Amino acid sequence: MFTALSKAKMPATSCVIWDKEWIGPSAANAFRPTYEVIVFSAKPGARIMPRSQGDIIRRKWMAAHSGKTGHPAEKPVDLAEALIQAVSPRIVLDPFCGSGTFLLAASRLGIRSIGIEMDPPYFEMSRSRLADYFGPLTQKEP
Repeated sequence: MFTALSKAKMPATSCVIWDKEWIGPSAANAFRPTYEVIVFSAKPGARIMPRSQGDIIRRKWMAAHSGKTGHPAEKPVDLAEALIQAVSPRIVLDPFCGSGTFLLAASRLGIRSIGIEMDPPYFEMSRSRLADYFGPLTQKEP
């Protein structure tokens, strides 16, 4: 991830810890995770606001109980909104959009977004989720 971002001239500027405030599942020979690492990349002129924003964000999340999409790595929309609002971008790029959480969050905040998903079932999941928000979506022909 870090190499790809650097090659795209978008180096990682931070690693944010999402403290889920809940213990997740794991194998018998592994510690059970209570957090995820979020790699953050911003253009050189970007600013995090407020400046008091730390690199640990707490949002309680119990995927098995809170998940709405069926995606195995679903994120809460309010977490995505908090991250987007911290930088107030003109556009959000999510290169692994999965169920479309960051695309939905950007839309709810009135910010344009681009999502990329190579797995067809998750692409359709994202497309369906956005259609539920916007209404029927049409695909432009090249």
